[in-house]
Amino acid sequence: MKPKLVQKATSIQQGLKDNPLVTIYRYEGVSHGFSRVGSSTYRKEAAELATRSHIGVFETAFRQWCQNLK
Repeated sequence: MKPKLVQKATSIQQGLKDNPLVTIYRYEGVSHGFSRVGSSTYRKEAAELATRSHIGVFETAFRQWCQNLK
């Protein structure tokens, strides 16, 4: 990651670190676009982990939404 982007990412993380509604996932050793199949930066293992994380977020939100319907 470029130094300016690292500074911005760090600033965003610091601003959100105490927000219970936010979870920040970091995938070490990968570059932007690591989950885009066909990209020169594609990393299968990290992409699969990210996909599982995203699905988990949606499953949790959907379960909570369904509970609120009751």
